[in-house]
Amino acid sequence: MSRLTPSQLLTEVEALASNPSEDLASEPELRAKLYRACRAASTSLEQPTELVVRELLSQPVESTLVNIALDLELFAKLTEEGGNPKSLSSLAESTKTDHTLLKRLLRALAAFGAVKEVEGEKYILSPAYSILADAAFGHAVVNCANFLNPTYQALPSLLKSINYQTPTDPKNTAAQRAFGYTDTDLMGILAEKPTAAQGFGMLMSTWGEGHALLQHLYPVQAELVEKFDPQSSDVIFVDVGGGYGQKAIALKEAFPDLPGRIIVQDLPMSIERAPKVEGIEFMVHDFFTEQPIKDEACVKILSHLRHAMAPGYSKLLIHEQITPEIGASVWNSIQDINMMALCGVAERTEDVWRKLLQQAGLRVNSVYQAKDGVSEGVIAAEAEA
Repeated sequence: MSRLTPSQLLTEVEALASNPSEDLASEPELRAKLYRACRAASTSLEQPTELVVRELLSQPVESTLVNIALDLELFAKLTEEGGNPKSLSSLAESTKTDHTLLKRLLRALAAFGAVKEVEGEKYILSPAYSILADAAFGHAVVNCANFLNPTYQALPSLLKSINYQTPTDPKNTAAQRAFGYTDTDLMGILAEKPTAAQGFGMLMSTWGEGHALLQHLYPVQAELVEKFDPQSSDVIFVDVGGGYGQKAIALKEAFPDLPGRIIVQDLPMSIERAPKVEGIEFMVHDFFTEQPIKDEACVKILSHLRHAMAPGYSKLLIHEQITPEIGASVWNSIQDINMMALCGVAERTEDVWRKLLQQAGLRVNSVYQAKDGVSEGVIAAEAEA
């Protein structure tokens, strides 16, 4: 097959950009590979001056524009009437914004791909940005950004202060430095910043949307449902550190007849905000202490969970990032830096997970790695006899 000329390639890329194939929605791995390839191609074509613009100006300006658009409820207004094109005049009137100012904002938003200019001074919302039409979700994004941006800015000075050693102290982090706290971990900081805490909570509650969930990777029917023994325990699934219960809720929706009790455990600040869902129990529990539930399918945290597990029956399912040793995606890397800046910890590779589980008396049976470069993988382990 002959190689496309740059001109032909441009035509193909422009066609893809204007009308993405619907087939990609059913092939997340292919979509992820295509996304990474386009990103790599963009980087390879970038000139030094363009790199400077991207690093110093582009990303901050885009975030600022999104913040302004959310304040004007612009994304929500663009989705009204089925998302039909909206004129500049109608948007200026509905947002009570100066016509000339709004035109400049929309022109910039179009340059970043948030909106599309059609039929003269008419605009539609780009599909990827429709998630921000939900004002509550959009403001949650802004609240998180307002917490994360100062944290990122404080990371270089933190690393310099500890002579560029790996951060390991959860009470000496970039987040602590950014907001002037001492001897306080992330949970302590968020407890005093409810707006940021609520923002993180909302983002986490919707995180599964579009990502590979536990039941997409792990054979729930064969390993949990069919092997469930009510004589051993009436509990089939415990999500330790499960936040608002988003993963447990998704599992229950996928398997409405799942036998046994489903329990979500987390700290009080999460459980207090959890929704009431039939068939799911919420329990306040610090996962650094002894487990009150025995002989169940456990998730996450290790050493105390080992003592709650029946060898040969109970399973520990760790649904977490599994960072590749080589070829990590941008998202894998962002998450690792987040953990460093916020908590003084790191995302783990498969090898690190295996060693950690072995130290806790657990044996890895299988690893189910997500292929989209974004979703968490699943590590299935059992207690050593």
